[in-house]
Amino acid sequence: MTELAVSMLLAGMRQAGRPGQGRQARIVLTGPGGGAWQTPLGTSPDGLRPEGPVDVRIVLDAVNFCRLVANRMDPATIATVVTGDDALARDLFIGATSFALD
Repeated sequence: MTELAVSMLLAGMRQAGRPGQGRQARIVLTGPGGGAWQTPLGTSPDGLRPEGPVDVRIVLDAVNFCRLVANRMDPATIATVVTGDDALARDLFIGATSFALD
């Protein structure tokens, strides 16, 4: 579930009106079901996928991430470590909750 949810973050951000064009995130989920993903968030204005250093790095528990995706936890209550662009991290969290059907 975590791998699928991370792969859908860009679509969720777009659905929520927060595209993150030309940016790049590193998502690190700890615990069972966790892993690490470097996720390009769309293309840059010149049509290329972003390369190089990430704009934001987010570390959180995999179970809490799943609860976030299911819109069962407020992002403000989840213990996370964010390095880099805090606004982009908030946009990622908003995008993650956009698929919940409640």
